[in-house]
Amino acid sequence: MNRIQMIAPPSRQRGVTLIVALIFLAILMLLGVTVAQTSSMQERMAGNTRDRDLALQMAEAALMDADRALRALPKDGSGNITTAFDGSTTGYVAYDPSHGSNAGYWNGYDWANASQSVTSFTIDPDTHITEQPRYVIEKLPDAATTQRFRVTARGVGSSANTVVILQAGYENN
Repeated sequence: MNRIQMIAPPSRQRGVTLIVALIFLAILMLLGVTVAQTSSMQERMAGNTRDRDLALQMAEAALMDADRALRALPKDGSGNITTAFDGSTTGYVAYDPSHGSNAGYWNGYDWANASQSVTSFTIDPDTHITEQPRYVIEKLPDAATTQRFRVTARGVGSSANTVVILQAGYENN
C-alpha cells in the first residue's frame, strides 16, 4: 500500500521574534550608554573632591605654619610680639581697615606678585600640588592688653583652578 503523505504548506512567518529582539537590543544599548555616562560623571566628581580636599589640606598646613611663625616671633618682657608689621618683614602686613575681612579682596589678592607680604613654605613634591601654600599675617587693632592677628592662608590643589582660602584668628595675651 502506498501511502501518500501530504505536507502542509508552510505557514506565513511574520518576523515578530526579530522585532522583539531588536527592541530588547535597543533598550540594552540605552541602558549601557546611561551607565557609562553615570560612571564617568561619578569619576570626575570623585577627582574634583579629592583635588579640593588636597587644596584644603594645603591651606590648613599654611595656617599651622603661620601659627608656628607667630609663636616664634620676638617678644618683649611682657610677652607682646615686637615685630613691626609694616610690610618690611616677609609674611607680615599691617592692618588695612579698607579691606577688613572682605572675601572679594582675598580672592582677588595677587598672591604671585606679593613677595613682600606673603610667606610660602615648601611641601613635599609628591603631593602633586600646582603651587606651594602661602599665608599672610595681619596685625589687627589690640583689644585692651591682647594683641590680635588674622592669618589668611591659600592652598592650591593639583589643578590651578582648585583654590581654598582659609582665615584664622590669633590672640597673644
